[in-house]
Amino acid sequence: MSRANKKWLIVGGLGFLLAVMVGRNSYIRSRDEALANKLIAEFHQRYNSNEPDDVTEYGPMITEVVVRERTQLGRFLAVKRCSVRRIAEPPWLEAKCSSSFSRGDVQEFFMMHHALEDSHAVFYSVKRDKQEF
Repeated sequence: MSRANKKWLIVGGLGFLLAVMVGRNSYIRSRDEALANKLIAEFHQRYNSNEPDDVTEYGPMITEVVVRERTQLGRFLAVKRCSVRRIAEPPWLEAKCSSSFSRGDVQEFFMMHHALEDSHAVFYSVKRDKQEF
């Protein structure tokens, strides 16, 4: 095998490796976003149902925030856009969302525990006009 052939074989191999890595990262990102969107939808469903109880250890803290803000923001209407970021250790997802409520638009921040069989909200906060509830 000539030197030129070896060079192109190495370049082709590296290109293939790069394509595999990009594809894997894209798959992981879409999987994380789907999980975050599912957990956020479940959270908002509980928010609107007037039963904000959460069975996780963080439930009471989140319930306190939800009850306090429900009186100020009203009913949840829709998520306008969301950006999700994955944190490897501990396995968390962070989501920053722009959302609509019956009394105005807000920025929501979620931290979610991300595990195969145990995914749930860990932290929740809301900002409206630079004021955090």
